[in-house]
Amino acid sequence: MSAHLATVVVTDLVSSTKLRAALGEEAADQLHRLHARMLREVAEANGGTVVKGLGDGVLARFGGAADGDLLGTPVIEAARLCGAARGGQILAAALVPQLAHGRGGVACDPVGELELKGIPVPVAAVEVRWSATRALVALVS
Repeated sequence: MSAHLATVVVTDLVSSTKLRAALGEEAADQLHRLHARMLREVAEANGGTVVKGLGDGVLARFGGAADGDLLGTPVIEAARLCGAARGGQILAAALVPQLAHGRGGVACDPVGELELKGIPVPVAAVEVRWSATRALVALVS
């Protein structure tokens, strides 16, 4: 099996269980379908593919990865960074801005090395600065 460079994105709908309890089953199911559709549309509009649903989020791939599922330490690291993020926060490996070389118009701030469950060494991470309003405008444009 050969390795390919790819960007892996893991998303998570914050407090989805609490939200489900507040909304009720039917409304929560509708929100879940809308959330999944929006994530798929955004991924595809940016050259990505949603590999699989993760209950209340997705695993998406961008770039030159091989077909099929994504496995290995980079995927685990992406999932752990997603889990370490606060609601509305995007964390990425510190390598991401270096690979992007300023593309996409997104700025990142270093957050230091994070201890992530199951990863034997701390992971240097960045916070991606973004605006929910700007993201929503881009989605509906």
